[in-house]
Amino acid sequence: MRTDLKVCPPSCGGGISGRVAVVALEVGETTVELTDILAKGTELTAAPDGVDIRLAWRNEPSKAHKGYELWRWSEPAGWSPVSLPTDDATEHTDRGLVLGVTYWYYLADVSMTDDLVRSSRWTSVSWTAGAPKSPTNLTVEPLADGFRLGWVGDTANETVHELWRWSEKQGLVSLGRLPANARSYDDRQSLTPGTTYWYYVAAFNKWGYSGWAVSAAVSLPQSAGFELTISGAAVSAGQESVSLPGGAVSVSPPPNSPNGRYTPGTRVTLTATAATGFTFQGWSGDCALSAAASACTLVMDSARTPTATFTAAKSSPEPPVVDPGPGGTGR
Repeated sequence: MRTDLKVCPPSCGGGISGRVAVVALEVGETTVELTDILAKGTELTAAPDGVDIRLAWRNEPSKAHKGYELWRWSEPAGWSPVSLPTDDATEHTDRGLVLGVTYWYYLADVSMTDDLVRSSRWTSVSWTAGAPKSPTNLTVEPLADGFRLGWVGDTANETVHELWRWSEKQGLVSLGRLPANARSYDDRQSLTPGTTYWYYVAAFNKWGYSGWAVSAAVSLPQSAGFELTISGAAVSAGQESVSLPGGAVSVSPPPNSPNGRYTPGTRVTLTATAATGFTFQGWSGDCALSAAASACTLVMDSARTPTATFTAAKSSPEPPVVDPGPGGTGR
């Protein structure tokens, strides 16, 4: 491989050369013009691949092609060769890069004979390894049961996004991680009507976190949330049981907001208990799948209207009066 490269970024004291300064090269008894020696538009490109840099180029070798050489330049390290898996490789992932350093890559189409000048065409790309840029334009739009977040991200250098929410009651709550290309998120996790929230979004990769994008304060309206109505009777805030003809239904937990509604996503267990002289016949409506089981569990992701049915128990008939005949003692 050549060690006398004369091309590098302007900061190293020389310009980037696109071709070698020869008019023709002798290959045996045949004169090969420079335009035949040059690679035909290798189009070297670089793009993030997780936390690494992935390089790719088209395989359009010259007539005197032997293989490709890939070199990397950075300051202050200077030149270093990059090993390729095969002579005709058309892609490579460069790993182990240093935080905050800008790299230039150069690809050469190498001739078949070591005696020949080894450069046909060099091209370059640059990439700065480091933490991604901060997301921008974080917006929060109200939904019927939560909020929709949207933002603009740094597509060139991010691996995942992290989302957090803060409120005075709950403090910081992690909403999880999203893929690098995510640009929106719907939050319906344990929100309480009337509570004020702030949202935070940051990008992350191998080298660290971006700064945080912070939303304006937003509040879920008092009217938000979902109502629970059992056999036509609305369950109110703090109500743990609903009395019905022939029995009662316990509610656990009771509505957790002053307006008698449930925070979206709350799991509620209803248990039917028959009064004396009645039996529980079963559920219908939103608890129809529970059939005759006494307990039913609902997820409050919409208004719910289960129905519990009780019926009077059948009394046992009196035994018949039997005449035992003469001398008998029957009733």
